[in-house]
Amino acid sequence: MRMLCRTLPCCLLCILLLISGPMTTTPHAQSGATVERTSFTISDEFTATDPCAGVPVVITEIRRVHIIDVFDASGGEHVNFVEVVTATAVDAAGNTYVAGQTVIGAGTATVDNGVEVITALTDLHFISTGGGDNFIGHVMERFTITPNGTHGEVTFVSSECVG
Repeated sequence: MRMLCRTLPCCLLCILLLISGPMTTTPHAQSGATVERTSFTISDEFTATDPCAGVPVVITEIRRVHIIDVFDASGGEHVNFVEVVTATAVDAAGNTYVAGQTVIGAGTATVDNGVEVITALTDLHFISTGGGDNFIGHVMERFTITPNGTHGEVTFVSSECVG
């Protein structure tokens, strides 16, 4: 089991390297599907509430996002993404937190006039570096893909204290 835990991050890194890069369109011969890959970075700073201490917490994060968008032959769309998130947080009580994780998820997409909007709910685990309790932040992610580029937004929806 210990070996699996050590090799899993390497496997995730390999997956990220395989899917990263500029946007490309590749036909998939077996199903007639089209695959589009998009990679970009979101840097953000915002204030939320530390659910354990009940005080404001300033969160600074960087998300390296890789989206895999599959359009099948029947007109369906399937959105998956992988992102590497690093974050720090400091609350008003002086507690410091760090977060570093790989998020793998699926999103919902809508397309209107050539603008694609993908939304997804994800969780981010904040680990206290001192005496504070750990907490999980629940976030809404919104990725907007246009012919002029890609934009990402992260909204902190809620959080919970996990001790």
